[in-house]
Amino acid sequence: MHRKRWLCLLSVVLAMTFLLLLQSGMSQAAPAAQSDQADGEDYIVQRGDSLYRISGQLYGNPALWPAIVEATNAKAAEDSSYSMITNPSRLRVGQKLWIPAMPDARPPVRVSEPAASTPVATPTLTRQPAVEIAPSVRFVEPADGAVVPPEVSVVLTATGVTIEPAGVIREGAGHLHVLVDMDFVPAGDVVINDEQHIHLGQGQLTTTLELEPGEHVLRLQFTNGAHIALEGEEYQDTIIVTVRP
Repeated sequence: MHRKRWLCLLSVVLAMTFLLLLQSGMSQAAPAAQSDQADGEDYIVQRGDSLYRISGQLYGNPALWPAIVEATNAKAAEDSSYSMITNPSRLRVGQKLWIPAMPDARPPVRVSEPAASTPVATPTLTRQPAVEIAPSVRFVEPADGAVVPPEVSVVLTATGVTIEPAGVIREGAGHLHVLVDMDFVPAGDVVINDEQHIHLGQGQLTTTLELEPGEHVLRLQFTNGAHIALEGEEYQDTIIVTVRP
């Protein structure tokens, strides 16, 4: 009789131990499975996509597109299923991007106060050499190869140069021109202002074009404050769009 009771008690203890171990394993596995989702998610580029548009759709702020470039390039360094983004204005249909969590979403940092008796060492500041950013001007929107309506919204970006209103010639500064179905103006020549040479002389990075249905070549050209074209492909960009009827 005692033996039977002892066996029943042992069975109950073993069953409870098994359930506790199973529950502990599941609770530890859940955070690991969710960690990638907390960091971000994959996105496959569709026809007509651009970084500007994707950032607007997923973040509600098109200006956050550089975070997608930085995160995707970091993934590409470790995972061959991603491709490095070397030209933000050109995405490939089917290209795999990594969309990080909202760039400005940072967990609060808990800072503990040092004890009053602990001396605080004064850090030694070391001057780091300035990192020079290579000049570059690019179309952000529309993407190369995009199909667009007759009224086309154009968004531009520039790095390594200062975009400012025309009128004063300063080294490393100038403004942009959008050329519609026209060749680039040779370096040293003045870019004229007409219906096919759109002059963004107020330092704008956005404009709207009215285009006829069909294929159009859009060229972006950076000039100094006197509208004089500069030497080098880094001051130029080209995309082709198709305007639907």
